Amino acid sequence: MKKRILLALAALAAGFSLSAQEVALKNGTLYTGYVSEQTPAGKVCITYSGAQFSAPGDSLKVYSNGDNTQIRWGDKFFESVYILEEGDMVTFQTYQSGSVYVKLADIDWISYPYMESVRDVVVTSEQTYEGHIMETVVGKYIKMNVNDRVVTISDKKIRSQSRVSADKEKSLNIKMFPYLDVYDVKDMATLTGALVSQNFVDGSAIFLTRDGSLMPLSVSKITGIRKVPNEAYDDTAPVEADTVDVRINGKPALWLEAKIDKKKEIVSFSIKDLGKNILAVTDSYVSVNMVEKKDMMLLPFDPFSAKSQSITLGKASELAEDVAIKPSSAMTSLGRKIMEYDEVKPGFYLVVDVKGARVAPLWVTGR
Repeated sequence: MKKRILLALAALAAGFSLSAQEVALKNGTLYTGYVSEQTPAGKVCITYSGAQFSAPGDSLKVYSNGDNTQIRWGDKFFESVYILEEGDMVTFQTYQSGSVYVKLADIDWISYPYMESVRDVVVTSEQTYEGHIMETVVGKYIKMNVNDRVVTISDKKIRSQSRVSADKEKSLNIKMFPYLDVYDVKDMATLTGALVSQNFVDGSAIFLTRDGSLMPLSVSKITGIRKVPNEAYDDTAPVEADTVDVRINGKPALWLEAKIDKKKEIVSFSIKDLGKNILAVTDSYVSVNMVEKKDMMLLPFDPFSAKSQSITLGKASELAEDVAIKPSSAMTSLGRKIMEYDEVKPGFYLVVDVKGARVAPLWVTGR
């Protein structure tokens, strides 16, 4: 049990940013904020700037005054509420700020924003991953963005977790962290800095202090954890944004121009240059990574059935509804949208950008 608590503790300590993260409880409550404290008794404090609640409708009193809706729920009173769903259960959003203590066991998952200067390194019993931790499902697994592919890693397999500078020529420094860890440690003075490494096998850790020193630390001696804003925060190793608007399995998409009938929304294109503009994928997994504002769909495609060099695919809305392959998952990370497709059968496909009037041919070889 102790090892599991420490593993969850480390997950909570990773990936904080000035950008809001989300903390979801098992009862359906969703907080926008960050975990600001954790105690040895298994409780955490969530400091939030907004929250989403679900409650039985008969337990709420709703007051409306023009555009301002207020809700009383037991001894709690919420102003400027947005009701998202009504019925036997009512879901509502509030942007009131505050803090609340909850049991660690009551947390379902936590999502983490992107840290520009820092990369997460996770070592498992099988391999090493470097990227960005996106989400923790407490006590079960983490989700990590590794080279545009979202990897799910079981807590049971994790051996260690650490942080490294995104710029390999630079070392970590305290200015890279928007929030600082404040640790109460048995037989030591309170430490303020950043946890940069933890070994879950032997319970050892490495702590980066405010003066830049690396201090070895035994996790078993930590009696309390808090988070405070870092007044010295200065992102000194910015990573340039990806200038490629669409990547397929990490590679830039190869485009063919398409024609879009503006009235009927019919999509057509020429296969004249198909041989020069086709991307081969030797896996059944396909990832389409695009800038957040774009929208794509993946269609099966048989080039050998073409009777001419011009191919008409059909009406865009009908293609999206009836023909397009539904992604296994879709999420936003690092300012980009990622659509994942698992177990894609061998064959030819098209990534279709209707608004951009283009298609990207794809050949899934399956080996």
